[in-house]
Amino acid sequence: MRPATAWLGWGPDALVVRFGPWLLRTTPGNVTGAELSGPYRWWRAIGPHLSAADGGVTFGTSAAGGLCLRFAEPVPALAPGPRPRHPAVTVTVADPAAVRDALARGPDL
Repeated sequence: MRPATAWLGWGPDALVVRFGPWLLRTTPGNVTGAELSGPYRWWRAIGPHLSAADGGVTFGTSAAGGLCLRFAEPVPALAPGPRPRHPAVTVTVADPAAVRDALARGPDL
């Protein structure tokens, strides 16, 4: 993955996570929580993963730690089309705490 193909962005109308060919899109109001998590075992964190425990999706490039975003309404991300839907996404952004804090403040207008 490269910064051009793996990123998280948000604005007043959308929260978007791109991880190579995978795309997760939802409204900012659908985000109900943001928790820091990790460190992880590399084989559970690197690449796209589906959690057998809760159905969440991980888009990871590092085992050091990340940010788990929880949703009120599950959203599609791993497969084309509307199914399966995921109740959360974990992303390994460069500064998970800064992203969590920025999401709590809301998108810059």
